[in-house]
Amino acid sequence: MARDWFDMMKRRQEDLESIFDDFFLFKSPIALKPEAAWRPAVDVYQTIDNVVVCIEIAGVPKESVEISVQGDVLNVSGLRKEAVAGSEKRSYYKMEIIFGPFERRIHLPCHCDAGKASVQQHSGLVRIVLPKLKIAPTETTEIEIE
Repeated sequence: MARDWFDMMKRRQEDLESIFDDFFLFKSPIALKPEAAWRPAVDVYQTIDNVVVCIEIAGVPKESVEISVQGDVLNVSGLRKEAVAGSEKRSYYKMEIIFGPFERRIHLPCHCDAGKASVQQHSGLVRIVLPKLKIAPTETTEIEIE
């Protein structure tokens, strides 16, 4: 019972941190915060047998994405590099695509078997399917994109 309460509190803390991060990144220009990573959009849902996480990382090659699960936390990180590299002078009229590193730590709603996870990448979306477990995992598991 106590573990469930702590998990719930940890999830609420992560939700609040996400809200503050989004607020402060929105209020300050990205140029003034070079250390700020971008936060790709994430959907998380459950089916009867699985937890499914979809993350929007268009323009990120699968070799640049790292996915791991430690306990009940899914970590997805990587790097989106600028497609057109060069030293030519540019005058932007609009600049909304963010390049650089990203990391998302997603608290899973239940215990999952990361060893049996499947990952597909299609049209800029990465879909991670994690089968549900009845007992808690004990180690970190790395997951490869197919």
